[in-house]
Amino acid sequence: PRHRSMSTSPNLLAVYKQILRSASRYPSRNREKIYKSIQEEFRENANITDSDKVKKCRELAYQGLSQLRQFDPEAMSKGSEKDGPNWDVHLESNPMPKPPERE
Repeated sequence: PRHRSMSTSPNLLAVYKQILRSASRYPSRNREKIYKSIQEEFRENANITDSDKVKKCRELAYQGLSQLRQFDPEAMSKGSEKDGPNWDVHLESNPMPKPPERE
């Protein structure tokens, strides 16, 4: 089977652009660092051809996009300003588990 690298996958390129667009609207003092970090990570992984690694990167990209869109006014309003923003926020049930207790 022919392997595609991440940089040649049309879906991932579209997701990458969406992530950057949402990151540029992210309400944080660290917005620029976040934006550059996303660019760097995609560049570092651009030539991955292992299908399992590409799948993991794709899942992470979609998860990141979903999280960023929770703060993107355009995505929140679903493109319709008359309805107003959708302020529903869905967080992972346990995004950062507690470390085990020491004895």
